[in-house]
Amino acid sequence: MLSIDFWNILFTVINLLIFFLIIKFFLLKPIKNIMDKRQQMIQDDFDSAAKTKKEAEQLKDEYEGNIQSAKEEAAKITDTAKKNAAKQRENLLETANEEARNIVEKAQKNAQAEYDKTISKLESEIAGLALVAATKVVKNSTSEEDVSDFDKFLNGED
Repeated sequence: MLSIDFWNILFTVINLLIFFLIIKFFLLKPIKNIMDKRQQMIQDDFDSAAKTKKEAEQLKDEYEGNIQSAKEEAAKITDTAKKNAAKQRENLLETANEEARNIVEKAQKNAQAEYDKTISKLESEIAGLALVAATKVVKNSTSEEDVSDFDKFLNGED
């Protein structure tokens, strides 16, 4: 049958306590230290990841801000370029119109000068023809009165 011995139970309990203390001191304490170090490493990694994430978000916000300002700057440059191009276009049109006016004025002056020259030439030819005709009339005419009319005509008298 089963017999229960007090001293046997006491030695078993004492052996278990000693074994527990030895295990606790030599095994559990180093394992707990390793676990604490591991826990601290994990916590440091989490903190580092959170810090890196925060920095990444700040950089992202900064880059987005830079991109936005670059877009705004590009829009300003484009607007300025368009305005400058419009001004240059207006200046070129103004210059071209001015040159066209100058060319037209010059052509009109040349045409007027040519007209005046032609009129002058025609007047001299007409005067020459009138002189020839007058000489013929004078030769054919015997009266003094016709000659004086001719002289009046040449002098411009009426």
